[in-house]
Amino acid sequence: MEIIAYDKKGLLKALADGHLWQGPEHPITRHRALSLATNPLAEEGDTLLLLAREGQRLLGYIGLVPDRVRWRGREEAIHWATTGWVEPEARKTGLGAYLFLGAMEYCDERYAALDISDLAIELYAHMPGVRRLPDVPGATYVLGYAPEGIANPAKRAAALAVNWRQARRLRRRATELAAGLEFQHFHQLPGPWADWLRAVVAEQAAFNPKSPEVLDWMGRYPWVLSAPLPEAEQGKYRFSSVARHFATHNLALFSQGRLVGLLWVKNRDGNFGLANAAFRREDAPLVARALLAQVEALGGMTLTLYHPWLLAAFEALGVPCLRKDPRARRAVVSTLFDGVDFSNLVFADGDADCAFT
Repeated sequence: MEIIAYDKKGLLKALADGHLWQGPEHPITRHRALSLATNPLAEEGDTLLLLAREGQRLLGYIGLVPDRVRWRGREEAIHWATTGWVEPEARKTGLGAYLFLGAMEYCDERYAALDISDLAIELYAHMPGVRRLPDVPGATYVLGYAPEGIANPAKRAAALAVNWRQARRLRRRATELAAGLEFQHFHQLPGPWADWLRAVVAEQAAFNPKSPEVLDWMGRYPWVLSAPLPEAEQGKYRFSSVARHFATHNLALFSQGRLVGLLWVKNRDGNFGLANAAFRREDAPLVARALLAQVEALGGMTLTLYHPWLLAAFEALGVPCLRKDPRARRAVVSTLFDGVDFSNLVFADGDADCAFT
């Protein structure tokens, strides 16, 4: 078995010669490789992808997204785990643990993972050098779709329990709720808005602050494509990152001429979420009203949120809830960050790789 590490240069070379996509199974898609390779926070030599191969056979892989966190009064490097997979037969050999230990070594133990699976939780419980963080609650709000069209029985039962009359009434009120609010769409942040963003982030206890440069990169290089994979590549990916429709809507929100929020709203097949958002706590009710109005205008079916200020604002508005989960987002972080009091920190909806999927 061979472990191969890719940094920015390695991924760009792979994109040029295509060797990552020659075997019977492929790791990450080309557009995801391009995104990782153009990350403005990835330094020369940072490992972005670890592959385990046996000849042409792909046994497993794990990706790393270099980022910054605020700690000890300054910003320091962290590497979020992403795109982890191990071939089922290889799981019995301890390959998952081996890839994790390799990732820890390559990122100098500045490791974290968010939105992790049950299988990963079990693995991390036996791994040295990481600790579990408090679970982050989340909720999915329903804005309009037919329950009978849902194939999954549990989700269909949850949808049937929703107060649809209340949902329709709220949709009719969406324009009224947005009264007095103004929206501007943007592709890249203008200078004054970027300054406002930096000021808001500096005031808040965000563990993972986002700079204008990083947010612009996230918008330019999404991981999900609104297109079918090439026919020759069908069935060769474990994670294909393809949707019937995927788009990000960048919105600046104004109230009485005052900038009160910057929202990066993602739409995957009518199911909306926040790729990122910046606003002050006192303006959360305005941001909630704006989100509701915009998602309704775009024909959204559901909206999933994790930000505690927005969850409280949506509850106050009485938006019908399809699903609440007190353990919606689970995370681990390196014990290198044991000095951080995570109880006072807010993870943004788009932290780690969550903005891209």
